[in-house]
Amino acid sequence: MSLQPSPAGSIAPSHITIRHAVQPQRCLGSTAAARGAPTRGARGGREGVVIVSRSTSAAFNLAVEDWLFAHNAAHELLLLAPPRNDGGRAQAQAEGEGESEGGRRRGVPQTTTTGTGGGEGGGAVNTVYLWRNTPTVVIGKHQNAYRECNIPRMMSDNVFLARRQSGGGAVYQDLGNTNYTFLSPPNPHFKEFNTSIILKALKKFGIHAESSGRNDLTVQGLKVSGAAFRKSISHTFHHGTMLIDVNMNALSNYLTPSKLKLASKGVESVKSRVTNLKTINKEIDHTPLCEAITAEFSSLFPSPQLVSLDESQLHKTPLLRECYQRIIDHKWRYGTNPKYTHLWEHKFSWGEFEIHIETAANKISEIEVFSDCLIPSFVELLKPTLQGKEFNINGIQTAMKEISVLTQGTESSLFVPDLSKWLLHQLTVTTNDRP
Repeated sequence: MSLQPSPAGSIAPSHITIRHAVQPQRCLGSTAAARGAPTRGARGGREGVVIVSRSTSAAFNLAVEDWLFAHNAAHELLLLAPPRNDGGRAQAQAEGEGESEGGRRRGVPQTTTTGTGGGEGGGAVNTVYLWRNTPTVVIGKHQNAYRECNIPRMMSDNVFLARRQSGGGAVYQDLGNTNYTFLSPPNPHFKEFNTSIILKALKKFGIHAESSGRNDLTVQGLKVSGAAFRKSISHTFHHGTMLIDVNMNALSNYLTPSKLKLASKGVESVKSRVTNLKTINKEIDHTPLCEAITAEFSSLFPSPQLVSLDESQLHKTPLLRECYQRIIDHKWRYGTNPKYTHLWEHKFSWGEFEIHIETAANKISEIEVFSDCLIPSFVELLKPTLQGKEFNINGIQTAMKEISVLTQGTESSLFVPDLSKWLLHQLTVTTNDRP
């Protein structure tokens, strides 16, 4: 399977006959035919989709991500494809390539035939989505844009600001960066499974990367990739960046990480702890890396359906267009830059927190919470739980007990003791109120 550069400089599939193309006259997000229908994965649980974006617009590419996750669109791509007449083998064959065989493999996520939430079509389909953007800074769902990046300079240099739906930190992207997104049925080891695909793809270029920390890939101690994650009842979502030939000066120009974050890394700037893959192997580029990832994915999900998308899809798919409108919304992208009386900051091993508090009548009257925590739902609990509570030991303890109950049995429950201890310490320092 070969992916070649399109005339516009983005990536488009070539040397392949796509006989399972999306029917443009039908809305992928709301097809009546999809309701209640089983996926073709029900015949073997090994159905896969490779989606390649021909657009380099960050707004469009992030909208596709949201559409895939929120509306189970990859599932519907398969439902709209004509039935295969070769017993499940793809009719799309690359020149000179044979089809890899294999049954159910241990650790391979199996396509589910029933699902709740995330779309009308049923369970998740194993999907990899490959894309890249023109100069863009992408921040995590709950980050403070005004503290994470140099907005005036970005505006001057026409660098787009985007906010994604997942957690994690701010990243700079340009055409020297490749983005990958995996969606799959629920699997407790989905992070490790997807990461192994990326690591094996890099080995094809003689690059031996390894997992580091909570969400990074490193080579010789330097970061080359960062990732973030989301989960729903019916599927998992894992996306990341890959630094191939990114403008390193831009990282220093546009990203302004907190001193807490830099101190935790033991470095003086974000630029000093990352490297481009081209410094290791000059042959690596967006197109061959996408081909390598596709090949590794295909070894697990033989002959996946290959789909290319561009911005013309916005006119054909109302739900995708809705996602796009949310991504470009100014309030969503920039958020607020609060100027409250109290600013508390701390970096835990699992995320950095910046909490702004305003008080009235000894109660928390206003609160804003910013964080790069990889579990956005945990961050979203804090504001409604703390707001209105008394600004004293009793108020904070009451709020944290409520959060402890709400997170019981989840990964987030492990964060509650750390957060509670820190909040009580900050309160003591601020008000001299002691237990």
